[in-house]
Amino acid sequence: KYIFDTNENTTTIILVPTITLINQWLSILEAIGIKGFEWSTNIESLDNYFANPDKSVLVTIYSRFTDQYEKYYSKIRIVKPNIVIIADECHNLYSMLDHFERFNTLVNKMGKKIFNVGLSATISSFKENEVNRYISMMGGDSNVFEISLSSFYSLWNDQNEMPCLKQIMYIP
Repeated sequence: KYIFDTNENTTTIILVPTITLINQWLSILEAIGIKGFEWSTNIESLDNYFANPDKSVLVTIYSRFTDQYEKYYSKIRIVKPNIVIIADECHNLYSMLDHFERFNTLVNKMGKKIFNVGLSATISSFKENEVNRYISMMGGDSNVFEISLSSFYSLWNDQNEMPCLKQIMYIP
């Protein structure tokens, strides 16, 4: 919402691994008053989105994105918004990095900015080269931020005379 308020010519794509997460994201977007659209198996059904993608969010699963990102690009390059990609559970993206990288290149060719955010509780993988490649694509280690549950709870509890959040013991 902050990004939309600071740059109206921006759209967001949220990539998720499951239909359940699509529904969760769409519910959250609706609750805060942001236009959300499901990018389903047929990109042609998104005419309302493409008519004015500014301040709108597309939510889709990874495989739909990799299957259709070139069609998406051919439509979005007409209106040329800046694009924010939020990869929820980004560790699911590792096997698709070629597609992800190609999309970033296409958007950059369009002369617009692309911002990438990866969210994951388990960024590590057995394929260390994929993790390193993803982190490199995201700008390197200096762009990795780690938030642990214990530090989150401590931060908020330390700001209150009476602790307000229950401590959780979390062992990955």
